[in-house]
Amino acid sequence: MKTLFLSTVCALVVVLLARDNWSHYGAVATHDVCGRHVKFTAVIKGYALYGHVIQNLTLPVDIQDPCRTQCVMESRCVAINIGPHFGDHIICELSDSDGTEYPQDLKPRNDFIYIGTE
Repeated sequence: MKTLFLSTVCALVVVLLARDNWSHYGAVATHDVCGRHVKFTAVIKGYALYGHVIQNLTLPVDIQDPCRTQCVMESRCVAINIGPHFGDHIICELSDSDGTEYPQDLKPRNDFIYIGTE
């Protein structure tokens, strides 16, 4: 029960930081939340990282940057692909590698953006 409570508190803190501090699609963002420091790199529009997805999510868009929030909370996440909106949801792919380590896997993909971490 204590672990569940801490996870819920951590998620709430991440969501609040995402809502208040992270700019939408573009700026580099740095956060140290729940023991994890994450610095997101600039957005690469029209690209996605292939072959390294560890979680494929459909997330509501009622909070700012829900995919970045999920990446911060997933310790293995080092990059994200964000797909197009459909209705009130967005496609979010968390990856355990990035385009710096595997540049050959960073390929064009319509209506997606790629964001790595440092």
